[in-house]
Amino acid sequence: MFALPSCLKRPLTGMAIIWLACQSSLRAQEEPREPQPNEDIRQVVLTGKIGDKAAVRAVINTTPNLEGGTSLGGTYHYLSQRKPIHLSGSLEGDQAFLEESTNRNGETVTGRFEGNWSFGEGPGQTSFQGSWTSGDGQRKLPFSLKETREDGVASLAFYSFAEEYARKSGSDEMRREQSLSFPQLLGESDTLQRVNGLIRLLALVQMEGSEENPDVKAPPPTLKTLEKAVRAPLPDEEEFKDLEVSHFASLTFDESFEVMLNEKQVFCMRMAHSEYTGGAHPNHAAAHVTFDLKSGEELTLDDLLKPGWRDAVTRMAETMLRKQHGLKDGEALNGEGPLFENVFELNDNWFLTPEGLGFSFDPYEIGPYAAGFIEPIIPFPMLQDWVKPKSALERVIGK
Repeated sequence: MFALPSCLKRPLTGMAIIWLACQSSLRAQEEPREPQPNEDIRQVVLTGKIGDKAAVRAVINTTPNLEGGTSLGGTYHYLSQRKPIHLSGSLEGDQAFLEESTNRNGETVTGRFEGNWSFGEGPGQTSFQGSWTSGDGQRKLPFSLKETREDGVASLAFYSFAEEYARKSGSDEMRREQSLSFPQLLGESDTLQRVNGLIRLLALVQMEGSEENPDVKAPPPTLKTLEKAVRAPLPDEEEFKDLEVSHFASLTFDESFEVMLNEKQVFCMRMAHSEYTGGAHPNHAAAHVTFDLKSGEELTLDDLLKPGWRDAVTRMAETMLRKQHGLKDGEALNGEGPLFENVFELNDNWFLTPEGLGFSFDPYEIGPYAAGFIEPIIPFPMLQDWVKPKSALERVIGK
């Protein structure tokens, strides 16, 4: 349980950097406090229509940005199709602008939402209405979306911790930035509290870059423990001198949790890791975990699919990979395709979306960095014959 891919087990080189002495002194004088949710980070579920007939459901996250505004991101899908369309944009005052794309990288814009965003006067009252324009600018339709509280959708609070500190040695200076954001499910039931504890445990594993699988039977880390984990220990002067730094060096580590599916008491999260330690580009990795909120247990594919599923699911995932990249049956997956080798095999890094079952491969795992995350998604209708009766997956797809 909770075995993380090796890509997320990063070395702790960044932990050798300390914050400024003045910051440390101020922090030592602070009274211990219980971390509070970040009210600027929210997830809202909106339903409504584009035009007169197209019913849609959107899941949008709000996060503060460096410019003092609010970043918006998430997905929406037409109820008739359930295929997630990715959204990214910003909120300035009460005006929201979102671009849509069929993939996570946002390379091809297929449409734009622009209009009035209101959080209302209390929970459950967010609304977004305005005009949707097609990517080519040829079609323009009104849209109206309102927040909905659906049965089986977990309410969430988000916590975020961040630190930035530096240390000088002669003319050398090294800076380090580290951030962590993660959700907690609202509710007092033992089941929800168990899931929350496991989420905190996974967050701590990512922060510490542990090479060992976490002990899920141990008491889960507290919010204070996670806040402390974002900070680096204090190396002595000799340790700092041994670091190989140039006149300016910067290390950035970001750990964030993205909700992939939250419906029918099934909760799937993406644990994203990004780091930059110099070089041509940052490094990215992601792992996923899915919980049944009825039982509080982590789900495996053996829990969801009938015995013998792997060969059939491998073939379906390859079919969808070829479709994503415009490759016909028999065409090589390498060369003009996205992979290093002309062979496709499943890994264990799977996830659920409203559309179907996906598998995620990090940059460099099976393809070049330029290919980004390779993520074939098998639509649920295609998977129907392999869904295990009375499973959480059968609940999601409404069989």
